[in-house]
Parts: sequence; structure tokens; C-alpha cells
Amino acid sequence: MSPSHPLRIPQFRNLWLGQAISQFGDAVYYAIFMFMVAKVTGSIAAVGYVGAIETLPFLLFSPYAGVLADRIDRRRIMLLSDVVCGLLLAGFALYIAFEPKPAFWLIASVAFTLSTVRSFFIPAKNAAIPRLVPASSLLEANAFSQMTQSFMLMGGVALAAGVSAVLYAIAPGEFFVGTFALNAISFLGSAYFIAKLPPIAPEGSIADRHPLKEIVAGGKYAIGRPELLVLMGLQALLMLCISPFFPIYVAANESWFGGKPNTLLLFEFAFMFGHILGSLWVGKSSSKWPGRAYIVGSFFVGLTVAGLAFSQHIALFILFNFAAGLAVPWASIPVMTYLQLTVPDEYRGRVNSMLNMITMGVHPVGLSLAGRMIAAIGLVWAFLVMGAGMGVAALLGLFSRAFRSLQMPSSAVSTPGDGVTEESLPVLDESPLPAQG
Repeated sequence: MSPSHPLRIPQFRNLWLGQAISQFGDAVYYAIFMFMVAKVTGSIAAVGYVGAIETLPFLLFSPYAGVLADRIDRRRIMLLSDVVCGLLLAGFALYIAFEPKPAFWLIASVAFTLSTVRSFFIPAKNAAIPRLVPASSLLEANAFSQMTQSFMLMGGVALAAGVSAVLYAIAPGEFFVGTFALNAISFLGSAYFIAKLPPIAPEGSIADRHPLKEIVAGGKYAIGRPELLVLMGLQALLMLCISPFFPIYVAANESWFGGKPNTLLLFEFAFMFGHILGSLWVGKSSSKWPGRAYIVGSFFVGLTVAGLAFSQHIALFILFNFAAGLAVPWASIPVMTYLQLTVPDEYRGRVNSMLNMITMGVHPVGLSLAGRMIAAIGLVWAFLVMGAGMGVAALLGLFSRAFRSLQMPSSAVSTPGDGVTEESLPVLDESPLPAQG
């Protein structure tokens, strides 16, 4: 491990370990949760409705979540979020152990509550990372985090794919119970490592100001950043095009590949493997032009989604999923790093929450239309429409000189007390890293 590697910083390592454990549980949870919705309700449209319900909290609560992340200790927000999610999923696992076919309203309520809690976690986490690593290591830290996320998801998918078909055939109820119990444990494991972080209080204090005033102040800051406004608009358009994807993905698995959970997880495995390689690629690159990387990466993802329309052979479906995973890091990591380097600490929570709110605000629209798209134009045209829409949306970024000309800064924004240097952080010695849980 190189002397400058982010994992040599204990604070970042603890956050990384916590997220790695949580993401392993998430690997199986999301795909199996949607699979359960389809099986319990017998409706692909219900998958879209639940997905839409999951996104609503990001629209409803993100403004205040951003203010909170800029007001109180971000470590405390992340810790409480993980504990609540773990207890909620443990309770749901216990319930379905006695009632294998829960009512739709209960499934929807669990999805809504989990997303509500996570809507507070995400801006706090994204605002905390630049406080844990120096600016010179931030791109590598973000790339390593995304690579680890994909690796843990892939590991969970591989484990699930190996046993899911057998367990589901023998005892479908226990299969679902085990999935949710595993994710509950992973959230509590994440909380253990987050508890080891030092306090991450925001720079400056807005605790004595009304939250509404701080929401407005965050909006004014964003308006003063033309490239940020363009990014929000592009994210909204891209999300609108891609939001019907997972229900259509599930429908394709049902219609083209037999509807078994292990095939669905195999496709996810291919995507995650591509994402790992893509993240490594981005982390080792200079990424001097984050706007251009975003445009090219998003356009290529659109091409791969369109390619799924002609992939009714399982090998082709796997190949296009792999290619999409390879491209996604280019559309996310450089621009994320750019924002972390250029947004002052006192606004990071609100900027992250605005991005979540705007991009996720359109998500329910596409999700709720997924079933109607399949009924109206079929699976082939549904993939083509999504892919073409993403490609066109990505190319719109070329029309903004401010966005396409973005250059990665060499250091963090200089604000009082902000910024981290290698000298200001403790470094691990040469002893081996602890085993990953």
C-alpha cells in the first residue's frame, strides 16, 4: 500500500469498513426485496410503485437533511441512521418469519421508512469525506469507496446467486427472512465502525438560524454556481430516463430468462464487476475534466442500456451489464470529487441534499410508468427509449461551456478551518489492515 493511500488514514478506514459491511448486506437486499414484491403481489407494476415510494423521502426530507448535515455532528447523523435501519430491518425479518406474505402497505411502509432514514445519512456522509482525507487523495478515496461498494455488492451477489435458487425452491419464506436479517446485521456492523470516527462538526455554526433560512441560503449558493445548476438539470433528465430501469429489468428476467432470482443476481454481478474495474481506472487517472467525463460516461451508459434491447441471449445481457458498470464511475466519481473540492464545508450538506432532492424527485415518475411502458411498447422498445433518452440527455451537457470546461482543482477550497492536509492526519503504521467483516 502506498504511503498516500486513503486507507492509511484511520478515520477514513473506519468509515470505509463500516460502509463495506453495510454494502455487503445491501447486495442481496435490494434485488431480493424487489423480487419479493413481484412474487407477493404478482405484479411488475407493484415493483415500480414500491421503487417510487422509496424515492419520495429524498424529495420530501432532503432540504432539511442538508441543513442538519451543515448544523450538527455528521458522525452522529450517520450513526443514528445505521442503528435505526438495522433495528427496522430486524423487526421486518421477525414479522415475515410469521407472516411470509406481508401486505403491500407494510412492504411500502418499510421501504418508505428506510429511505427516509437514508436521506439523512447520504448528505452527512458525502459532506464528511473531505474532512477525513486530504484534497490530494480525494479522487482516489472516492474511487476506492465506489470500487469497494461494487466489490462488496458483487461478493454478496455471488453468495446469493450460489444459494438463492436452492433456498428459494426449498423454503421461500426463510429465504426472505435471512435476506433481511443479514442486512439488519450489516447496518449494525456499520454503526460499530462509524462510532469509532471522531466528531465531524461542520465548519461555522448555523444552529441559531431558522432551517428555512438556511435552505434558502443553500439555494442562493447553488444559483451562483452555473456548472452546479447544469449538473442538477442533467442529473434530473438522466434519472427520468433511467428510473424505469429496474422494474423493466425484472420483467426482462421474467420474460426472457425464466424469472429465477439467481439469473437476476448474475446480471447484477456482471455490472458490479465492470464497476470495480471502472472505479480502479478512474482512481488511477488524472481526471482533469470532470464535466467531460460525466458527459462521455453517461452517454456510454445510455448506449449499453439500449443494447440490452437486443440481448435476449443471456451472454449478451451479461456483456452489456458489464459495459454499463465500466462506464458509470466516469459519470460519477470525477464530478463528485470536483464538488467536494470546490464547495465550502459549510454548504456541503445542503449541496448534496439538493442533488439528491432534484435527481430523486423525478425518480417516482419514471418508476411508476415502468409497468405502463412495458404494456404499451414492450420490453425491447422500453430499453431503447431509456437508452436513447440517456444519450440525448448526456449530450446536452456539451451545450454548456461552464460545464464542459470544468477543470479539477489541485486543492480544496480555502475557507477558515476547512481543508485537510496529509500532515494534519494520523497515518497508519505498516501493520496489516484488520480483516474485513
